[in-house]
Amino acid sequence: MQTIDQPFVKIVIPAVAGVVAARLFEVPTAVAAICFAAIFACTVVLRRRKIGHIYLWFTISLFFFAVATFARPRAAIPQGVRIEAVAQIADDDEVVDIVVPKAEERFLKQFDHLVSRLVEEYG
Repeated sequence: MQTIDQPFVKIVIPAVAGVVAARLFEVPTAVAAICFAAIFACTVVLRRRKIGHIYLWFTISLFFFAVATFARPRAAIPQGVRIEAVAQIADDDEVVDIVVPKAEERFLKQFDHLVSRLVEEYG
C-alpha cells in the first residue's frame, strides 16, 4: 500500500467530509465550536497513540464543519415588519379567524395554545 506524503492531500478528505456534513446537518455554530474544542482536546491527549490519527481526522472534519456552519448565510428576518399567521377553524355555522404575529417564537407558542383551546371548544 502506498502512503501519502503530501500534507494537503491528507487533509482534503476530512475537510470535504466536514463541509459536506455542514451542508447536510443544520447545527448552531456554538455547538459545532464546542464539539470541535472537545475533539481537539482528545486529539492533543491521544496524539501519541494509534487512535490519535482518527481523532485528528475528526478534528479536521469538525473544524471545517464549524467554519462552513459559521459561513452559512443567515435567513433574513424582517425587522419592523409585522408577519402574520392566519388560522381558520370552521364549524357548520361559524368560521373563527385567528391572526397572530408569527415573527417571534413566544407568539407561536401562544398561538399553538390558543388553537388547541379553540379546537377543544369548537371541535
